Formats: sequence, C-alpha cells, structure tokens
Amino acid sequence: MKIQQSSHSLHHASAPSATTIATEDTLQGIVKEVMNEKEVLMQVKGREVPVRLDQPVHENDHIKIKVTHVKEGYIEGQVLSKIPTENFEERVKRPTMPAASEQVQQAAQRLKNAGYRVTESSMMALERFFTITNRSVSQTDETISALVNKKLEVTVNHLTAIDEALHGDALKELFKEAVANRPTLPSELQIKVEGALKSVEASTKSPFSQEEINLLLQRLKTGDSVGDILQQLKEVKEIPKNIVEQLQRIFRTSQDVTASGLKELNRDDLLKNIPLTKQEVQTLLLELKSNGVPQEVQQKLLEGSKLQELVLQRISDLLMALHSKQADAKSVQEALHLAVRTFSREPNIKVALEHLSNQVLPALQSHPAHAEKVSQALGKASELANQHKEMAARKQINEVLVAISESFEQPSAKELPLHVATKDVVVTVVTEKLAYITKEFQNVQQQVNRQLLYVADLLQESAPSAKMKASQLLEATVKQLDKAILQSDFMLYADMKSEKEMLKASQLLQEAKSLLAQGDRSQAHSLVMQIKEMIKGMDYKPSHQKMMHFVQDELFSKIALPGVSVADEPEIGARDIYETVKRLGFQREKEALHVLQGHQQASTADVKSGLLKGEYASMAAQTADSALQHITGQQLLNKHDSSSAQQLYMQLPFTLKGEVGTMKVFIQSNKKREKIDWENTSLYFLFETKQLGEIGVMLKASDRNLSISFETNSDAFASNADTVVDELKGKIEAIGYAITGVSYAELRNGREDEVKAPIKKQIPMLSMKGFDYSI
Repeated sequence: MKIQQSSHSLHHASAPSATTIATEDTLQGIVKEVMNEKEVLMQVKGREVPVRLDQPVHENDHIKIKVTHVKEGYIEGQVLSKIPTENFEERVKRPTMPAASEQVQQAAQRLKNAGYRVTESSMMALERFFTITNRSVSQTDETISALVNKKLEVTVNHLTAIDEALHGDALKELFKEAVANRPTLPSELQIKVEGALKSVEASTKSPFSQEEINLLLQRLKTGDSVGDILQQLKEVKEIPKNIVEQLQRIFRTSQDVTASGLKELNRDDLLKNIPLTKQEVQTLLLELKSNGVPQEVQQKLLEGSKLQELVLQRISDLLMALHSKQADAKSVQEALHLAVRTFSREPNIKVALEHLSNQVLPALQSHPAHAEKVSQALGKASELANQHKEMAARKQINEVLVAISESFEQPSAKELPLHVATKDVVVTVVTEKLAYITKEFQNVQQQVNRQLLYVADLLQESAPSAKMKASQLLEATVKQLDKAILQSDFMLYADMKSEKEMLKASQLLQEAKSLLAQGDRSQAHSLVMQIKEMIKGMDYKPSHQKMMHFVQDELFSKIALPGVSVADEPEIGARDIYETVKRLGFQREKEALHVLQGHQQASTADVKSGLLKGEYASMAAQTADSALQHITGQQLLNKHDSSSAQQLYMQLPFTLKGEVGTMKVFIQSNKKREKIDWENTSLYFLFETKQLGEIGVMLKASDRNLSISFETNSDAFASNADTVVDELKGKIEAIGYAITGVSYAELRNGREDEVKAPIKKQIPMLSMKGFDYSI
C-alpha cells in the first residue's frame, strides 16, 4: 500500500509517493521530529515517513521498528531497539576504535543526518577512503553526496568507484591508447568496400521489372541457353550495368585465360584477369536475391560458374607453388636466426664454427650461391681463429649471416594469397550485411505505414471505442519506432538524415497522441498523415563511414584493444552514443542476465569485460584497475532511483582534431512510466578542450521547448560562437525540439585553485535535491 496524505495530526508530513511499505517490514532510521508522545517523523534512508509508535522516543534517536499496521497517510510500528543520540556518539567514538580525523567525523555526521546508521564498519570505510584518496575538499564532498543520493551502502569499494567516476581520468588514458593502437583501413580494401556499398545501394534503388522477369522465366522454360539469358538481362534497364558486366565475366570460357599465357603472368596480373571466384559468385547471387531475381535464374547463373573450374585449378597450383617458395624462405630464415643466436652464445670459437657449419649449410642446399658464401666465410673465420683473432672471426661470420638473412625477407602483405581472399570475404560480409539491414528497414517502414493508415481511418470514426484504439495503436507505433532506433541494426549504418527523420517521426507521433487525448481529432489526423508521408518517403542510405568502421572492427578486432571503439566521424548520432555506452560495459550485468534468460544473444566484448579478464596487459596494472573502478562508479551513479526523479552521470569519449578527450554528462529528469522524460529534463555537458579550456553546455527542455546556456571562461568562444549555435539549432530542430533562447555565462570552477587541506569548517547539511550542476 502506498502511504498517502491524511488529515491526521501528521498531515503536514507525507511519505514519498514511490515508497511502498508493507506490514511486518522492519525499518531503521533516525527520529527527525517528535510531534507528540508517540507520533514522530522518522527518516529512513533520506525519506521522511510519519510513524505512530508504541512507546515514547526522543528527537535524533536511532530506532529500529517493526511495521504493525499501514494506515492512510502513516504507519504504526513497534519499537524493537533504540539508541539515544548521546549513546550513539559514544559508540562511534568508543576507545576500541582509533580516533577518527575531523574529516571522517564530519562525513559520518552527514551520513547520520541523511538517515544512515553509522557503524564501526562505515567509519572504517570512510577512514580508509580518505587515506587512499588525494582529492580536494569539494571533490570528496561530491563523492559523499553522490553515494547518499543513490542510497548506496558505505563501503570502500563504493566510495572509490564513485570518486574515480566523478574525478578520475583513467578511462581517458584507456581511450588514448586505443586510438594510438588503432590500425587504419587499407586503401585497396576501402575502394572495394565502397564498390560493394554502391552496388547494393544502386540495386535497392532500382527494383526489377516483374513483367520482364516473367518473360525471362518463360524463355528459360522453353530451353534458351545461358548466353541468351545474359542478353535478356542486359536489355532490362533496371539492372545496374556493373552487375550485367559481372554476369558476363562468369560465363567467360576457360580458353580466354589459358590463351593469354598463364605461366608468363605475374601474380598481380593473374588475379586481375581471372574470372570471378566462387566467393564473388556467391556475393553476386546474394545481391540478385535481395533484389528479387527468381530462384531459377540464380540456379542457371550458378551452373555457369562451373565453367571456370579448370582455370581456377591451375591458378590454385600456381599459388601453392608460390606458398611453398615462401615457406622455404621462412625455414631458411629461422635456421639462420638460430645459428646466429647459437654462435653468439658459444664461448669456444672453434666449437661455434663447427655448430654453424652443421646447422646452416644443410639449410642452404637449395641455395648454392648462399651456401658458397657461408663456406668461404667459415674458411676465413677458421684461419683468423687459428691466429687467435677471435673477434675478427666472429665479425666475419656475423656479416655474412646478416646479409643472407636480409635476402630472405618475407613478402609484403600485398603479395600474400590471404590478402586478396580476406578482401573478398570482407566485401561479401559487407554486401550481405547491407542487404539484410536494408530489408530490415523496409519491413519496419511498411509496418509503420500500415499502422498509421489504420490510425488515420480510426480517427475519422466518431465511435468512442475508435479513439481508444487509435491511442493504443499510436502508443504501439511509438514503441516500435523507439525500438528500431535503439536496437535495429539498420540504425547503426544509417546516415544522419535518416536518423533525424526517425527521431522526428517519433516525436511527432507523441504530439499526435497528445492532440488525440485533448480531443482534437482533426489535428491528430492531419499530423498522422504527415508522419505517414514522411516515413513513406524515407530513402535508406547506409553511411559509408559507418560501414568502413564496421569493416575495420571485423578486420582488426584481435589487434586493437578489445571492446574499445573511438571513431573520429564528422557526425555522431544518438544510436552511436548508445552503442558507445554499451561497449564501455555500463549495461554489462543487465545484458548478461538477459543472455542467461534467453532474451537475447551474447553481445560483443565490452571494455569492462576486457578489464575483468585482464585483456589490457599492455597497460599498467594501476591504470587498468582505475579504469575498472571508473566504469563501476558510473554504473553506481546511474542506479535506478526509487523516487519520481532520476539522476544520471556519464563520462564518454570523443575525439577533437585527433586528440582524445572525455565529455561529462549530468542528467536530471522526472520519470515517465519508469523511463526518462526527455521532453522535460535538464542536461549539462562539460567538455575539456585544448585551446578553449573547459566548456559547459546546459540544455533545459520543457514540453520540447529547449533553452541553451553556454558556460566558458574563454573570450574567444563567446565571440565566435554564432556558427556553432546556428549549427546546433538546426540539429535540435531537426528532431522536433524548438529553441526558445540562447545565453552565455562564465564557467564557475574553483577546483583548480582550491587547496587540498583538511576541513576547517562544518560541511553544509546534505541537500537531497540532486547534483549541484554549477561545476
């Protein structure tokens, strides 16, 4: 039962609406106010609850009660134990504990005032925290406030994690290393991926003519040859020209290549002139399948590829010979390295020369010129050794071995057979991925359009039930769009225009629902039709840069730091930020629970999982531990609040002119059905830049009316901010928000000038209203 306001003598105090207390519950807290002999106002973990007790108590007593009855507006309880204020102070300061510092005592007093029971363990946790941390007075004050706001237990782990999240920079160092170790995408692969992108994009834009495909099927049934099929396909205008050209390559006869002098071709020329590989055939068929080519046509095309097998077999033999040659070179190099190491470690020069002769000469049997050089060097070195010139003998041998070793250097990556195969596989993955997500977008587009058309029909009906159905269907459509924005793969590769249109459509649907609730069916109907046309006209275009980033992750996932992805893209969308939060590991435990319950598949590795597994071996142990504490601290600060308000804090990576930085985000909002009400919320962003210093941006939203305030100590920013403001206005208005005002203020920041000294005055009483955003 929820405690509600009553006309009882406790009418001036009411319990929080989110608090649910049941009979037989056990509560403990501090008596904040005594109203009469047995009626008190009790503070339980920061919330004031009106209570009627079975015995008298005094103000500031710490009591433990058992709930006997839950009444309207108050509860009745039986006192199980109580500790008077003076006895409580004695317990904290009893001789069995070391004398607490003034800083610890004041922190304990703040916890007690907030309704915490200060025990010996909590005092020890505070003492330990203040011993190991090296923060200023205001920073430790912020840490204690954050712990109290989230109603967390007073432990060293909680305090250090929150402190690191609020004031540490270990995560920033992790991002710097990730970017430094991030390899670039090869230019050849980039060109090939761009080709795959353009191919699928062109194919999805130009659907095949069903009438002409039917004619093609008819010709297949009558027994026309594959060559005739190609000619027919060439005449279909909707089929992209590049696909027709690739189809013609499939059916090139083996004589076309064998007659060109296969043995005389070098490897690069060979790979340019061969027909399509099986991998390319499968890729092409996948493109055709996604564009509606019938199964019969696909089967005929696949049969045509078998004409290439003879040529491909000869190519395979050639590549195997090349691979064997490379393996032989590698074997010789290993033998030379082993010989050099053995020769340098053997103190007896004559024994060393004998070992060298036994190890190197057999390995160079297939290279007589090099074997001759080694034999001559061994002879000269033996003569020098007999003359007691050991240093000269060793120098003679080392020079020859190094020269031979350098001549057996491994071929570059461009010459390796795996390079081309890898490119083909990646392009196949890209093409398949694009075909899938394009189809996924089209399905969502069709479903939403059907639902909106049904809503529009309901809004034209006068029956009361029609209004209820329309409202429910609008709510379901909003949820479907939001789910697509946050979870569907196509949003990961959408360009900014598509993402903004999806966000704006979701906002307009909310507005249509509000109009319907107000009884304005006409305006709601007009808005629904506008949204329908907007979604129907959306042209899905995957972003080249985002797909390149996807390919880079596929190629270098084992090389780069696991789970870290800091992209320096021109525009970062809302979905990109959400994915960054997930990859940092902020939702690691929640996702693991969903995987165990079978609600979703196991996700890719995140930063927190990598830190727990010790995958960041290249980092100092202290830095890795601090980074883990940082992420855990952010998770604690984003813990669900039991009240009607929600406070969040995040520190996210970003790149500015190649420099890695972090962005601090403070969010305070009311909750709407256990979710953040983004239409009525306050956000504060704090950026740290190299040229302009710290820049704060405050966004306050009220019914989608947004006010913006910039806070900075840089005169250069204020004088050149017009361009930034205009660009920001355009982006915000594009997703359905209206800008009501823009202001500038000085950034209040006294942390750098503050002396890290013991507290000399009483810390102000704790405010339960949330973070102080005046950084």
